[in-house]
Amino acid sequence: MRTGIKNSWLLGIACAGIFACTAEAADPYIGYVYPAGGRAGETIEVLVGGQRLRRVEGARVTGEGIEIEVLEWVEPALRKFRRLKNEKEKALHEIEERKKKGLPVDDIKVPDVPRYRRDPRTQPNAQIEEGIRLKISIAKDAQPGEREIRVSDKRGASNPIRFHVGALREVMESPRPEKLWQAAPPAETGDLPALLNGRIMPGETDAFRFKAKRGQKLVFVTHARSLVPYLADAVPGWFQAVLSIHDDKGRELAYVDDYKFNPDPVLFFEPEADGEYELRIRDSIYRGREDFVYRISAGELPFVDSIFPLGVPAGKKTAVQLSGVNLDSEEMIIDASGAPGGALMLKPFGQLAQGIAYAVDDLTEVFEREPNNTEKGNQAVSVPCVINGRIEERDDEDVFSFMGRRQEEIVAEVFARRLNSPLDSIITVTDSKGNVIGTNDDYVDRSAGLLTHHADSYVKCVLPADGRYFVSLRDIQKKSGPDYSYRLKIGLARPDFALRVVPANVSVPMGGSVPVTVHVLRKDGFDGEVRVKLDKAPMGLTLEGVVPAGESSARLTLGAGRGAAQGQVSTKVVGFADIGGDRVAREGVPADDRMQAFLWRFLVPAQDWAVTVRQSDKVRLSPQLAAGDCLKIPAGDSAEFIMKLQVMGKVRQQGVMTLGLDDPPEGISM
Repeated sequence: MRTGIKNSWLLGIACAGIFACTAEAADPYIGYVYPAGGRAGETIEVLVGGQRLRRVEGARVTGEGIEIEVLEWVEPALRKFRRLKNEKEKALHEIEERKKKGLPVDDIKVPDVPRYRRDPRTQPNAQIEEGIRLKISIAKDAQPGEREIRVSDKRGASNPIRFHVGALREVMESPRPEKLWQAAPPAETGDLPALLNGRIMPGETDAFRFKAKRGQKLVFVTHARSLVPYLADAVPGWFQAVLSIHDDKGRELAYVDDYKFNPDPVLFFEPEADGEYELRIRDSIYRGREDFVYRISAGELPFVDSIFPLGVPAGKKTAVQLSGVNLDSEEMIIDASGAPGGALMLKPFGQLAQGIAYAVDDLTEVFEREPNNTEKGNQAVSVPCVINGRIEERDDEDVFSFMGRRQEEIVAEVFARRLNSPLDSIITVTDSKGNVIGTNDDYVDRSAGLLTHHADSYVKCVLPADGRYFVSLRDIQKKSGPDYSYRLKIGLARPDFALRVVPANVSVPMGGSVPVTVHVLRKDGFDGEVRVKLDKAPMGLTLEGVVPAGESSARLTLGAGRGAAQGQVSTKVVGFADIGGDRVAREGVPADDRMQAFLWRFLVPAQDWAVTVRQSDKVRLSPQLAAGDCLKIPAGDSAEFIMKLQVMGKVRQQGVMTLGLDDPPEGISM
């Protein structure tokens, strides 16, 4: 075997992590669950769509209070038609052969082959063509909120998909009529509140009929993009839902296609008269597919439009102000007694129609004071601190000043969009003479895996002299309002890092290994190496390696020894680094590398890491190198080595095996 490299440096390849052999099918994959949730205290049946689901044996949902039973595999219609047609042809051929020999044919069954006609309302997609039906039992005391569901077979677990536990009565969309030209009648919701479930197929509009009274403050909160955040083969990369409300004569009374910067729409409606109304949902450009799944919380529900401040001090219980609709109180207590500083948290749904994002910090909390719109009228602060403020008027620009020393490395960072504020910030740091030291509009935070517009700002700069410095903050689109809140951190740079472990589901054979990618999300100039290992690893399971200094990721090897116990195991990845003389440890967050609309990629976090140790592969490849050695390739040259092929068990077929490098670095070929 010969490999080549065109780069101008010497490369050492850790062979155990480079070569992989796949002798059997990969882990199951799921693309949607329909309906995408259920009510606490009830048992429901759901369809999970994906691929490689034929051998699925079990499923689980994160959190407590949920039991699942696998009911049946749903074979793709075209595949079933072809299978039955092939079986019928074989049966008829065998009957003819037996008749020629005078043998009985009564024991031969000829299967019926129903006529196959592709439904033009569907768009076949191999990634979601199979299905599994599950029975899900949800306990009465199950915590409402967002969970994740996975299915599994003997080889391993699937990727996770979001599944909601609700507190409202569940209503399903009307069944699709058999005749293609007919539209489904509106589903009767009964009295609101209720949680409406459905999915949109090509060209389809779903409708729900409800009764309302004059003066009610009704809220319709859509969960669509939040259920399946990224679709790789669709533009803009998710189901872009739109909502509208119509009267009994079909006239449109309200319409919405988003909520602030969130693609999932929220519709507020106050009926002017008692009567029956109709809620309609469709895709903005009339697309549709099996994974265009939605849930709509509907009724006089408490909905929080914004909170202030957007964060609270660590280790305390703090009251925050609420604004919204149908709220019993304009204040809520957030308990951060056990939360670490620097964390972004989410308060579960509870009785609310949505979760509430907030930050937790261990810095001094300061509140903005107006007027502070100019350098002369600035608000002086002592750093480090977190400033809580709002951009409430169109031309509002908040200016803060602090005393700094020469050669200090100062960071000013805005947290707004990451905390569901619509603010699109821009910050500028200047000295006392008006010289710009640093400015920034948008800063990409890869830990915010669900954001597509990173509208928060970040500036890191070295102060040129002792003196007073100014930080100004405004909305670059000149938008404003009471919900345009922010948290502005100012202080010395605090180098740090976070870890993402990809993929969120891993299946490793006994006596073998699989590659795992560890991403280092570097913060405030941290550029050192990160040593990675498993935390509380079960016997026989190993993962160790280093993400080199300055690198954003490394491909490491997760291995399972012969003595490792089969089945799903519980473990975590931890990274260690030396920062400022201290040994810092950070737990790796499992994530999946998702693509949006054919191009952009995001690290979408998962709630747990699904690791499965399975039986040894029947076919294994291993490079024949000395223990602990690696293959060294001079720049512009090549190297040769021996690859050993091991076959375990009975082999029924012989043929050519094609080998290739799995995701090699640029310039390396084999």
